[in-house]
Amino acid sequence: MKLLIQIMIVFSALSITVLRATDSWITETQLTKVEFYGTQFTIYFDKPHEAGGCGHTGNVAALNTNSEPGKTYYSFFLTAYAAKKPVSLLVSDSTCNGDRPTLKVVRGH
Repeated sequence: MKLLIQIMIVFSALSITVLRATDSWITETQLTKVEFYGTQFTIYFDKPHEAGGCGHTGNVAALNTNSEPGKTYYSFFLTAYAAKKPVSLLVSDSTCNGDRPTLKVVRGH
């Protein structure tokens, strides 16, 4: 009986973690600021997202530039920022970069 209760507690904890993860689309947003800290590239944009599980809510997301797709996204965002072009983003708090949600998909307009 104890084992059954422990198994139920573990599965409950796992399901809560999965349910907390949020993917949030931000469509046609303007980049307002870009920051680079070590291997973390952070972008700020003018529309809020709903992915708040990483601790930093609002209009910010980050990516790791040590690996793909971060290296490619880095160039894309610098170009979009300099050209003042709108972008659409899929932000997720299923994985975090520090206290910022991660970018999963980007689209240029």
